[in-house]
Amino acid sequence: MTQHASMIFSPSQATRLKAALWYGEPASYVARNFGCSLPLVKAIAQGRKYHDTPWPNGAKGSIDQSQSRRIARARSKARQEVLPQITRTMNARVRAILGASDV
Repeated sequence: MTQHASMIFSPSQATRLKAALWYGEPASYVARNFGCSLPLVKAIAQGRKYHDTPWPNGAKGSIDQSQSRRIARARSKARQEVLPQITRTMNARVRAILGASDV
């Protein structure tokens, strides 16, 4: 697929794209994975494009605001859980690169 703001998705592609957003995939990843533009993905999330394609909960239009809040909370929780480990790993790798693994 080419990156084009007005590209046309099949109903099954639009359903898969909406499911990816519904289950927390960032819009930028969805755009990359579906070969379309970020503005198109945002238009779909806001219900301006493919508004008749249902979301996984069966609703049509824009993504449910309560689902958007659940996604934001899940991302925040995941970030809090993962960030300390990433920081420890990064610091250990920097020490190793600098030859100071005993610090």
